[in-house]
Amino acid sequence: MTQEKRNDLKDALNTALLCGLVFIVVGHLHSFFGGDKSAKSDKAVVTKNIMKPDSVQTDSIPALNFVQEQMRQQKTR
Repeated sequence: MTQEKRNDLKDALNTALLCGLVFIVVGHLHSFFGGDKSAKSDKAVVTKNIMKPDSVQTDSIPALNFVQEQMRQQKTR
């Protein structure tokens, strides 16, 4: 290897290490100064949007049996 290639490789390695170090420092500063608050609120919104089964009001037992059978069929599909 020539001296010029060694210097180029050394410069590239130093640049990669510097970028990695900056990335780590910025990540820690972001979490230290409350960067996680917005992420937590997003998670809370996602958990609030979980689908809930529809409430079905039935007038009689045969209608209730029909609805239960339909729900079982949907689960098996």
